[in-house]
Amino acid sequence: MTPSPDRAEPPRAAQVGGLLRLIACALLVGAIGGLLGVAFRVATDALQAQVMGGDGTLLEAARQLPWWRRLVTPAAGALLAGLIIHFAARRETAFGLTDLMEVVRFRRRPIRIGPTIARIGAALATIASGGSVGREGPIIQLGATTANVLGGLLRADPRRLSILLAAGAASGMAAAYNAPLASAVFVMEAMLANFALEVFAPVVAASLAGTLVMCAFLGDAPLYDVPAGLAEQGSALVVAAVLLGVACGGASVALQRLLQFATARFRAWRAPAWIKPAAGGLLVGAIGLLWPEVWGNGFHAISEILRWKIALFEPGALLATSVVVLLVMKPLATACSVGSGGQGGVFTPAMFLGAAIGALLASLLSRVPGVEAPRQTLALVGMAGMVAGIAHAPIAAVVLLLEMTHHAGLVLPLAACAAASAATARLLARDSLYTENLRARGVPVDAGAEELALHQLRVGELMDERVALVTTTTPLQELVARFAAEHVDLLWVVDAQRTLQGVVTLHDVKEYLGRDTGATGRAVIASDVARRVSGLRPGQSLAEVLEPFDDPLLDELPVVDPNGRVVGRVTRRDVLATLRLEVLHHPQSRAKFVLEEDDSARYLELPAGYEIARVPVTAALAGRRLGDTKLRRNHGLVVLAIVKSDPEIGEQRAAFDPDALLLEGEQLVVMGRKDDLAAAKREIGG
Repeated sequence: MTPSPDRAEPPRAAQVGGLLRLIACALLVGAIGGLLGVAFRVATDALQAQVMGGDGTLLEAARQLPWWRRLVTPAAGALLAGLIIHFAARRETAFGLTDLMEVVRFRRRPIRIGPTIARIGAALATIASGGSVGREGPIIQLGATTANVLGGLLRADPRRLSILLAAGAASGMAAAYNAPLASAVFVMEAMLANFALEVFAPVVAASLAGTLVMCAFLGDAPLYDVPAGLAEQGSALVVAAVLLGVACGGASVALQRLLQFATARFRAWRAPAWIKPAAGGLLVGAIGLLWPEVWGNGFHAISEILRWKIALFEPGALLATSVVVLLVMKPLATACSVGSGGQGGVFTPAMFLGAAIGALLASLLSRVPGVEAPRQTLALVGMAGMVAGIAHAPIAAVVLLLEMTHHAGLVLPLAACAAASAATARLLARDSLYTENLRARGVPVDAGAEELALHQLRVGELMDERVALVTTTTPLQELVARFAAEHVDLLWVVDAQRTLQGVVTLHDVKEYLGRDTGATGRAVIASDVARRVSGLRPGQSLAEVLEPFDDPLLDELPVVDPNGRVVGRVTRRDVLATLRLEVLHHPQSRAKFVLEEDDSARYLELPAGYEIARVPVTAALAGRRLGDTKLRRNHGLVVLAIVKSDPEIGEQRAAFDPDALLLEGEQLVVMGRKDDLAAAKREIGG
């Protein structure tokens, strides 16, 4: 069997049309994701008002609560969250940025609607009761879940579904932070590691749609009210930003280690799973007895840092020692909430740490004679530094703070701080907060394009359900007859329950082809000549199944279900063609020419959905070189031969020649999809 891959490029019109359809779907995902994000934000604020009472911010309400309520409120909300997860979300589902990265980039871990909705409800309970987590996590999850549902309804292929999920995540993040470009950049930088046009366009479209919906309901004001006259330029400021970046990089790794430690300790605690969030909430409440600023995601505490005057020794100023204490207590509270199983994000709590570090650095530098350190500027720059450090995404961090403040002049100190922070964090820790968990699961986070494609693709995506099967008791003479009649290279041997027992190859019986097998043909059965072979599972990645293809006699492998029953097959050609599509983005036909042993007959086995047809050479094509017709480029058709008709000799067939001059009345034998063939015939008048 000699493979003959077709190297036809996809028709340009089909490429553009597919991208436009993907963008349209992304816009719909973004709009719905933005609407759900707005609903979550409104629900959070309303529930917080009911739980805390009063008309002020969460932080103001927490300060006014009696001590006993400040202690038990986070515990009660976390207990409710734990019960919701215990009874409604025990089934595993992809939830949180780490899981979404695995889904988007590696197409693993399913998003299940019921458990996901339950976890979002648990996040609402945690956040509304003062848990030290951000609401960006569940809002991003809402966007991704929207994309998952829509992609399923549209039956999107795995590659497009992955892009749609990324677009949904971007729309959720945009709705949380009013930062459309930063959200898109973060998803492409941290989740996909891909800025190709086919990714960039739909992700940005969804992010913009989510932002527009959010602005329509909640307004377009900057997330943080930046004071007028903010210092933006100066070499001293850039140097200070670099120092701040180094500090933020170290702090981000410390936060990462603290979160991992807390998670490990809570997992090791032998208590019912639904109790653990309540214990974490109780610890948050205990910390909040003295420092209510640890409540919530840190948004209001950041706003106060930007307004307060922080100095080391000046009378009447907020004591720097208080901020130093919060630099310890806020991470502890966040670790208690997240480590115990609380649902929520860590982006905004991390930004609080960056703002506090920036404000403290400004206070320290202001003690140096001749140095003027703008506190608000360094507080904002520190926020970008922490985002860059925990996510290893400096570009997204810079754009995020620019969009959150609407101060384009901050770009130099932001870039300096983010770059220094990301470099320091990578120096101290190989992985970010999110990729470290992925690596612990065995996910190849450093994979290049080729390796990534191998890990993304599943056997079930390539599987052909048409399999040549024989039973274990099939006589040898029937095996020989099957090989001769069906032009196959191997037959899979199964028992009465269709369970895989082995394989018989053409090589095993070739000495009997064309001969009378006699008594041997009746006495020998399939199980006597079959050899053992392991089956593949539909959920396995291509990276896991390449080794079995090392056998030169096996051009295909069986796919079996958990009970060992044969459900399909995967060929070596299918693997190569799919890799070419995923890595080079060039579709390759999975057709193959099959030769008999004596080379007396040959036929073409076509992939599903393809067919061979004749296209007449009409006036639209006559007089042109075959290579100038652009049938491949415009219609995705592969020309196999030119058929010329002669009244005396009859039909003559010529091989494909791009320089052949076409004459009216001739016919082209082409291969392509049915719809592409019909479109080509309409255009050329055939």
